[in-house]
Amino acid sequence: MVSDRYRQRFLLQLGLLLGNCFVLVWLALFSHWYAAMVVSALVFTAQVLSILRYLDQSNRAIARFLVTVKYDDVSQGFYREQAPESFRQLGRAMEEVVAGAQKARTEKEQQATYLRVLVQHVPVAVVAVREDGSISLFNNAARRLFGLSDIQELEQLRSFDRRLAEAIGTLEPGGERLIRVVQDSGLLQLNISATSLKLGGRSEKIVSIQDIQGQLENQEMEAWQNLIRVLTHEIMNSVTPITSLAQTASETVDGLITQLPPGSGMHEDLQDTFAALDTVGRRGAGLMRFVESYRSLTQLPSARIRIFRLDGFLQRIATLLEESFRQQEVKFHTVVEPQSLELSGDPELLEQAVINLMKNALDAVAGVDDPQVGLAARLGTKGHIIIAVTDNGSGMDEGVRGNIFVPFFTTKRHGTGVGMSLVRQIMRLHRGQVGITSETGQGTEIRLRF
Repeated sequence: MVSDRYRQRFLLQLGLLLGNCFVLVWLALFSHWYAAMVVSALVFTAQVLSILRYLDQSNRAIARFLVTVKYDDVSQGFYREQAPESFRQLGRAMEEVVAGAQKARTEKEQQATYLRVLVQHVPVAVVAVREDGSISLFNNAARRLFGLSDIQELEQLRSFDRRLAEAIGTLEPGGERLIRVVQDSGLLQLNISATSLKLGGRSEKIVSIQDIQGQLENQEMEAWQNLIRVLTHEIMNSVTPITSLAQTASETVDGLITQLPPGSGMHEDLQDTFAALDTVGRRGAGLMRFVESYRSLTQLPSARIRIFRLDGFLQRIATLLEESFRQQEVKFHTVVEPQSLELSGDPELLEQAVINLMKNALDAVAGVDDPQVGLAARLGTKGHIIIAVTDNGSGMDEGVRGNIFVPFFTTKRHGTGVGMSLVRQIMRLHRGQVGITSETGQGTEIRLRF
């Protein structure tokens, strides 16, 4: 066997070493053969070195193994078929350890890659901030939200919003804050929460940022719809029989009036009764029509989505309102950039929404010198499609802006307070938002962002 040959070889080398040692001692003590003594000493030294190298093979193998593990060098092999059994067992064990370490490292790298891809594709913006204010993580959702590419410092977020950058920097781990940000694309309600993490002895703050404006609008709209649905149901249940009875009674009284001679006391009393009943009937019918107008907020049809060009869409709206602009002597212009811009949506519903905004703009410029109204379609800074209606009217103060989407709220003498609520409901069907920029005396811009 191979191990027996190695053992025999080792014993042979040991025997030769002892024999050479005896010869060297004998030459040194009993002869003057100095040349033979030198040769014997050299042979003795070579034998000692050979035995030491033989015994040091395991130590060198262990050292090479540790280097292999340190630098992850899987090209090294430790198993030798010709080696003694003990060396072969050692080599086999070393190669198993190296293979296990390589497998563990590969699994960790795969897990790290998975987590990295997962963080990059979650729909919530995630930003990791080091203690010195530098950014170690800025995922894809954060890039879309802020309209920025990879940033290196927290201070760079000031270009998006100063208060947001300060809130991220001062927010304590475990804390939460709501920041209101007004951008060209619309209003953002950013919910910010933070947690802490230690990596390599360094502390980092992980901040998640989520725009909940759409959720708040949906909840508000659902609440209003539920309220309007209950109110219209109860009002219609009460007013309908009253109106019907009033009309029936007025018809009966009218028939009696025709049968009585004019000038009699009963005739005059019945005429007063008829006028009162007729007033109640007409008022009830008017109230029913008023309630029916609010049912549009709860009975919108489903959006029939298709792709259409915006230049033709805007031109159709301009044609519909051309006479109104001419009568009020309002300058009107439409712009589509780029000209080939297309939108995926329901053109009929969106036409209704834009016409409501255009009529509001016409009302806003009434009595203004050189009245102007604009209708434009463009791409926003983040690639969203925006339809904007602008006017140089009187504008809106903060109180009006805050209540403009509230059902029943109106600033018009004969308004119903349905128009803007209907616009937001239509945009909700398109998963879009309505943004407003307006100051008193400086005109208004209303944006439909898709």
